[in-house]
Amino acid sequence: MKNRVTQTKWMIILFALLIFACEKNEDNPIDDNTKVSNTKTISTNNISSKITIDRSENPKKGDQLIDVVPIEHTGKEKYSIANQSPKGACSLDTKSGMLSVADSTLFDFETHPVITITTTTSISGKTIGKTLVTINLMDETEITVPGKKQTITLDENIPAGVIPGGQIKGSTDIGTLTYVIIKQNPEGAITIDHKTGVISVADSRLFDYERHPTLTAIVQLSSGQTRKNIEVEIQLNDLNDGLSIPDVNFKKALLNYDPPIDTNGDGYIMEDEALKVTSLNLKEKNIADLTGIEYSKNLTELSCSMNPLKNLDISQNTALTSLTYMGNEITGHQLSSLDVSKNLALKSLHCPYNRLTELDISNNTALTSLWFNNNMLTTLDVSKNTELFYLSCNSNSLTSLDISQLKKLRIIVAYNNKLSYVNLKSGTNESLITVNLENNNSASLCVEVDDPTAEYLAKWKTSNNVKFVSQCTQ
Repeated sequence: MKNRVTQTKWMIILFALLIFACEKNEDNPIDDNTKVSNTKTISTNNISSKITIDRSENPKKGDQLIDVVPIEHTGKEKYSIANQSPKGACSLDTKSGMLSVADSTLFDFETHPVITITTTTSISGKTIGKTLVTINLMDETEITVPGKKQTITLDENIPAGVIPGGQIKGSTDIGTLTYVIIKQNPEGAITIDHKTGVISVADSRLFDYERHPTLTAIVQLSSGQTRKNIEVEIQLNDLNDGLSIPDVNFKKALLNYDPPIDTNGDGYIMEDEALKVTSLNLKEKNIADLTGIEYSKNLTELSCSMNPLKNLDISQNTALTSLTYMGNEITGHQLSSLDVSKNLALKSLHCPYNRLTELDISNNTALTSLWFNNNMLTTLDVSKNTELFYLSCNSNSLTSLDISQLKKLRIIVAYNNKLSYVNLKSGTNESLITVNLENNNSASLCVEVDDPTAEYLAKWKTSNNVKFVSQCTQ
């Protein structure tokens, strides 16, 4: 009976120790990158211990590694580092006994695959035990780049191809590197060889000092799941090569223009030469990009019809009084948008045979001639264009048209639309020279006029569905 009681007593003590050990481990969480392969092994006198852990290399400063608190402790213990190799790798909290990373650069597998620390436990200044901690570092993929930023200096207007000195020389200790451009400004300027890191010019037009004195990119190097970024900055040298005119055909047209624009015959268009240009006729020159037109600040007349233009930016040509761009329905070279909001001096705007769905001319109050037939407009506001003399808007999709404010209007051509309402009641109907409202696709077209009984109405071109009244009923 006595032996049973003794056995039961020892079982209770052992169970209590296990519970205490589990609770202690929960109170001191270890970094996720640390694996304890041999936990605290208590010697026969319950004082000295050894701990071996596996830890990923390259941790952060302050990362917790393991605590060196013995299983049996009073809370009065103080902890210190007796020695460590390499020196300065770890720090130890004197109260909690938590061992942490002090110098993350020493946790490098290639230079220190194993780190050892001997700690001392004391009470009231008396050493009661020592703990040997062995940290086995695990090798991970590392990527080395030549600094955070690589700067390249080039002359502007460099041709397409490999950039001299334009290689990112990264390295990795495991696997092979892959190079990818994740961001660049301007977009599409450069490319990079995914295997070698060699940078090449993709769009030589963007290597223009006047437009982009500095080009930037972010290149990402990767090996497996490891990533590292480096900034690339390309600084351009300004050359005395004239103004930036990226489109070859546009530049050719200017150099061969009659009368000459390149007055000194050096093969370049200089700023002073561009400023002397007041009129340009560039019809059918196969120009896809009119970048550079902005330098002609004194340009008043521009005709650029039948060119494969994707857009037409004349926002800086504020002296323009006449603009003509006739699209080409056969080749599909047509504008889908046109912004003339900054061209306040415009008097003549001709843009037929395009694909315009809207046209804002509210700022162009000086307009006297507006010609945009064969587009895709559904509405048109000309209430602010009181100087208009000529208006051609035929072959669109207009459903209504109010030109009652245009007292100076003499010619209105609006056939082949979807008009059901037109307000011509301006008080000047008698002065109209030409009115054409034929073939509007609606059951009836109501037209408000000054005098529904006037004889001049018979001279206007209309269809049978047209009704002239003083006021249309809704």
